Amino acid sequence: MAVDDIYTKVLLHFDGANGSTTFADESGKVWTAAGNAKISTSRSVFGGASGYFDGNGDYISTPANADFGLGSNNFTFDFRFNTAALPTATPYQIYHIYNPSDPNDYFRITMWQSGGSYTFQLQEVINGSNSFSTNLNYESFSNATWYHIAFCRSGSNVYYFVNGVLKTTTACSTTFTYLTSSLFIGNDSGNGAPYYGYLDEFRFSNGIARWTSDFTPPTQPYPLLPGGVSAVYLSDFGFM
Repeated sequence: MAVDDIYTKVLLHFDGANGSTTFADESGKVWTAAGNAKISTSRSVFGGASGYFDGNGDYISTPANADFGLGSNNFTFDFRFNTAALPTATPYQIYHIYNPSDPNDYFRITMWQSGGSYTFQLQEVINGSNSFSTNLNYESFSNATWYHIAFCRSGSNVYYFVNGVLKTTTACSTTFTYLTSSLFIGNDSGNGAPYYGYLDEFRFSNGIARWTSDFTPPTQPYPLLPGGVSAVYLSDFGFM
Protein backbone atom coordinates (compact mmCIF):
# COMPACT_ATOMS: atom_id res chain seq x y z
CA MET A 1 0.00 0.00 0.00
CA ALA A 2 1.00 3.64 -0.44
CA VAL A 3 -0.45 6.95 0.64
CA ASP A 4 -1.74 9.46 -1.86
CA ASP A 5 1.13 11.90 -1.17
CA ILE A 6 3.96 12.50 1.31
CA TYR A 7 1.80 14.54 3.70
CA THR A 8 -0.83 11.86 4.29
CA LYS A 9 -0.27 10.10 7.62
CA VAL A 10 -3.65 8.34 7.91
CA LEU A 11 -5.80 7.29 4.96
CA LEU A 12 -8.74 5.03 5.75
CA HIS A 13 -11.06 4.19 2.87
CA PHE A 14 -13.16 1.90 5.12
CA ASP A 15 -13.55 -0.56 2.26
CA GLY A 16 -14.01 -4.30 2.65
CA ALA A 17 -16.50 -7.07 3.25
CA ASN A 18 -19.60 -6.41 5.32
CA GLY A 19 -18.87 -7.14 8.98
CA SER A 20 -15.09 -7.14 8.57
CA THR A 21 -13.05 -5.80 11.50
CA THR A 22 -10.01 -5.12 9.32
CA PHE A 23 -9.43 -1.41 8.78
CA ALA A 24 -6.77 -0.99 6.11
CA ASP A 25 -4.74 2.22 6.25
CA GLU A 26 -2.79 3.17 3.14
CA SER A 27 -0.11 4.70 5.36
CA GLY A 28 0.63 1.19 6.64
CA LYS A 29 -0.51 1.86 10.22
CA VAL A 30 -2.29 -1.03 11.94
CA TRP A 31 -5.71 -0.34 13.45
CA THR A 32 -7.45 -2.50 16.05
CA ALA A 33 -11.23 -2.57 16.38
CA ALA A 34 -12.91 -2.41 19.79
CA GLY A 35 -16.52 -3.13 20.66
CA ASN A 36 -18.54 -3.69 17.50
CA ALA A 37 -16.62 -1.34 15.19
CA LYS A 38 -16.74 -2.88 11.73
CA ILE A 39 -16.99 -2.37 8.01
CA SER A 40 -20.56 -1.95 6.78
CA THR A 41 -21.99 -2.04 3.28
CA SER A 42 -25.23 -0.38 4.44
CA ARG A 43 -24.03 3.14 3.61
CA SER A 44 -21.03 4.50 1.75
CA VAL A 45 -19.72 7.43 -0.24
CA PHE A 46 -17.08 5.48 -2.18
CA GLY A 47 -16.14 1.83 -2.49
CA GLY A 48 -19.47 0.37 -1.42
CA ALA A 49 -18.62 0.33 2.29
CA SER A 50 -17.83 2.55 5.27
CA GLY A 51 -16.80 2.26 8.90
CA TYR A 52 -19.70 1.66 11.29
CA PHE A 53 -19.69 2.56 15.00
CA ASP A 54 -22.75 1.58 17.05
CA GLY A 55 -22.51 4.23 19.78
CA ASN A 56 -21.81 1.69 22.51
CA GLY A 57 -18.08 1.39 23.16
CA ASP A 58 -16.91 1.18 19.55
CA TYR A 59 -13.68 2.66 18.27
CA ILE A 60 -10.59 1.85 16.28
CA SER A 61 -7.10 2.65 17.52
CA THR A 62 -3.52 2.61 16.32
CA PRO A 63 -0.31 2.86 18.40
CA ALA A 64 1.51 6.11 19.11
CA ASN A 65 3.46 7.48 16.17
CA ALA A 66 5.55 10.59 15.58
CA ASP A 67 3.39 11.23 12.50
CA PHE A 68 0.65 12.47 14.84
CA GLY A 69 2.71 15.33 16.28
CA LEU A 70 1.33 18.66 15.02
CA GLY A 71 3.57 21.25 16.69
CA SER A 72 3.28 24.45 14.63
CA ASN A 73 2.82 22.53 11.37
CA ASN A 74 0.14 23.14 8.80
CA PHE A 75 -2.31 20.22 8.77
CA THR A 76 -5.60 18.94 7.37
CA PHE A 77 -8.20 16.58 8.78
CA ASP A 78 -10.92 15.62 6.30
CA PHE A 79 -13.54 12.89 6.32
CA ARG A 80 -17.16 11.99 5.50
CA PHE A 81 -19.69 11.30 8.23
CA ASN A 82 -23.25 9.98 8.30
CA THR A 83 -24.96 9.62 11.66
CA ALA A 84 -27.28 6.82 12.73
CA ALA A 85 -28.55 9.26 15.36
CA LEU A 86 -27.50 12.84 15.95
CA PRO A 87 -25.75 13.57 19.28
CA THR A 88 -27.59 14.93 22.28
CA ALA A 89 -25.81 16.42 25.32
CA THR A 90 -22.89 13.98 25.08
CA PRO A 91 -20.56 14.81 22.19
CA TYR A 92 -19.42 12.30 19.61
CA GLN A 93 -15.65 11.90 19.50
CA ILE A 94 -14.28 11.46 16.00
CA TYR A 95 -10.54 11.80 16.69
CA HIS A 96 -8.84 11.61 20.10
CA ILE A 97 -5.22 11.49 21.29
CA TYR A 98 -3.95 12.26 24.79
CA ASN A 99 -1.05 12.36 27.26
CA PRO A 100 -0.72 8.91 28.91
CA SER A 101 0.63 10.47 32.12
CA ASP A 102 -2.36 12.83 32.31
CA PRO A 103 -5.41 11.91 30.21
CA ASN A 104 -6.80 15.40 30.85
CA ASP A 105 -4.28 16.65 28.28
CA TYR A 106 -5.77 15.82 24.90
CA PHE A 107 -6.41 16.83 21.31
CA ARG A 108 -9.72 15.91 19.75
CA ILE A 109 -12.33 16.44 17.06
CA THR A 110 -15.86 16.25 18.40
CA MET A 111 -19.38 16.63 17.09
CA TRP A 112 -21.86 18.05 19.56
CA GLN A 113 -25.23 19.72 19.94
CA SER A 114 -26.63 22.80 21.57
CA GLY A 115 -30.20 23.99 21.24
CA GLY A 116 -30.93 21.53 18.46
CA SER A 117 -28.02 22.64 16.24
CA TYR A 118 -24.73 20.85 15.72
CA THR A 119 -21.09 21.57 15.09
CA PHE A 120 -17.71 19.93 14.79
CA GLN A 121 -15.01 21.30 17.05
CA LEU A 122 -11.24 20.88 16.93
CA GLN A 123 -9.77 21.41 20.40
CA GLU A 124 -6.60 20.97 22.44
CA VAL A 125 -6.81 21.00 26.24
CA ILE A 126 -3.59 21.14 28.31
CA ASN A 127 -3.43 21.46 32.10
CA GLY A 128 -7.21 21.68 32.23
CA SER A 129 -7.48 24.70 29.92
CA ASN A 130 -8.10 25.22 26.23
CA SER A 131 -4.85 25.93 24.43
CA PHE A 132 -6.82 25.99 21.20
CA SER A 133 -10.45 25.63 20.20
CA THR A 134 -12.31 26.48 17.04
CA ASN A 135 -15.03 29.07 17.22
CA LEU A 136 -18.35 27.30 17.24
CA ASN A 137 -20.51 27.52 14.14
CA TYR A 138 -23.78 25.65 14.53
CA GLU A 139 -25.13 23.68 11.60
CA SER A 140 -28.46 22.10 10.76
CA PHE A 141 -27.03 18.65 10.09
CA SER A 142 -29.56 15.98 9.16
CA ASN A 143 -29.46 12.38 10.27
CA ALA A 144 -28.59 9.63 7.75
CA THR A 145 -26.97 12.15 5.38
CA TRP A 146 -23.38 12.25 4.16
CA TYR A 147 -21.31 15.37 4.83
CA HIS A 148 -17.69 16.24 4.11
CA ILE A 149 -15.85 17.90 7.01
CA ALA A 150 -12.41 19.51 6.84
CA PHE A 151 -10.19 21.33 9.32
CA CYS A 152 -7.12 22.97 7.78
CA ARG A 153 -4.37 24.89 9.53
CA SER A 154 -2.46 27.31 7.35
CA GLY A 155 0.05 29.43 9.23
CA SER A 156 -1.80 31.42 11.87
CA ASN A 157 -5.36 30.31 11.00
CA VAL A 158 -7.50 27.19 11.21
CA TYR A 159 -10.28 26.89 8.61
CA TYR A 160 -13.40 24.78 9.19
CA PHE A 161 -15.37 23.57 6.15
CA VAL A 162 -18.67 21.72 5.69
CA ASN A 163 -19.19 20.25 2.21
CA GLY A 164 -16.43 22.50 0.92
CA VAL A 165 -17.97 25.72 2.26
CA LEU A 166 -15.83 27.75 4.65
CA LYS A 167 -17.81 28.16 7.89
CA THR A 168 -15.30 29.46 10.43
CA THR A 169 -11.79 30.88 10.44
CA THR A 170 -10.05 30.86 13.83
CA ALA A 171 -6.74 32.54 14.63
CA CYS A 172 -4.19 29.94 15.74
CA SER A 173 -0.75 30.74 17.14
CA THR A 174 -0.67 27.48 19.10
CA THR A 175 2.26 25.10 19.05
CA PHE A 176 0.37 21.90 19.72
CA THR A 177 1.69 19.56 22.41
CA TYR A 178 3.19 16.27 21.31
CA LEU A 179 0.80 13.66 22.73
CA THR A 180 1.99 10.06 22.87
CA SER A 181 -1.04 7.86 23.45
CA SER A 182 -2.58 5.60 20.87
CA LEU A 183 -4.82 7.43 18.41
CA PHE A 184 -8.56 6.73 18.68
CA ILE A 185 -11.21 7.19 16.00
CA GLY A 186 -14.87 6.86 16.98
CA ASN A 187 -14.51 7.39 20.73
CA ASP A 188 -12.29 8.88 23.42
CA SER A 189 -9.71 7.01 25.46
CA GLY A 190 -12.12 6.57 28.37
CA ASN A 191 -14.87 5.11 26.17
CA GLY A 192 -17.14 7.94 27.25
CA ALA A 193 -18.17 9.70 24.04
CA PRO A 194 -18.82 7.05 21.37
CA TYR A 195 -19.76 8.04 17.84
CA TYR A 196 -22.95 6.49 16.45
CA GLY A 197 -22.93 6.22 12.69
CA TYR A 198 -20.72 5.81 9.66
CA LEU A 199 -17.38 7.28 8.58
CA ASP A 200 -15.81 7.16 5.14
CA GLU A 201 -12.59 8.37 3.49
CA PHE A 202 -10.83 9.58 6.64
CA ARG A 203 -7.55 11.36 5.89
CA PHE A 204 -5.09 13.13 8.19
CA SER A 205 -2.40 15.19 6.48
CA ASN A 206 0.53 16.65 8.41
CA GLY A 207 2.50 19.52 6.86
CA ILE A 208 -0.08 20.89 4.44
CA ALA A 209 -3.29 22.92 4.48
CA ARG A 210 -5.15 21.42 1.55
CA TRP A 211 -7.82 24.14 1.44
CA THR A 212 -8.10 27.72 2.69
CA SER A 213 -11.17 28.82 0.72
CA ASP A 214 -14.34 27.22 -0.63
CA PHE A 215 -13.75 24.07 -2.69
CA THR A 216 -15.61 21.18 -4.28
CA PRO A 217 -15.26 18.04 -2.13
CA PRO A 218 -13.56 15.14 -3.94
CA THR A 219 -15.83 13.10 -6.18
CA GLN A 220 -13.72 9.93 -5.94
CA PRO A 221 -11.52 8.20 -3.35
CA TYR A 222 -8.02 9.57 -3.01
CA PRO A 223 -6.36 7.61 -5.85
CA LEU A 224 -2.75 6.97 -6.79
CA LEU A 225 -0.92 8.01 -9.90
CA PRO A 226 2.52 6.61 -10.76
CA GLY A 227 4.94 7.71 -8.08
CA GLY A 228 2.26 7.95 -5.40
CA VAL A 229 0.82 11.32 -6.43
CA SER A 230 -2.91 11.71 -5.94
CA ALA A 231 -5.08 12.86 -8.83
CA VAL A 232 -7.45 14.44 -6.32
CA TYR A 233 -4.56 16.20 -4.60
CA LEU A 234 -3.37 17.70 -7.89
CA SER A 235 -6.84 18.82 -8.87
CA ASP A 236 -7.29 20.45 -5.44
CA PHE A 237 -4.44 22.80 -6.30
CA GLY A 238 -5.39 23.44 -9.90
CA PHE A 239 -2.90 21.13 -11.58
CA MET A 240 -5.57 18.82 -13.01
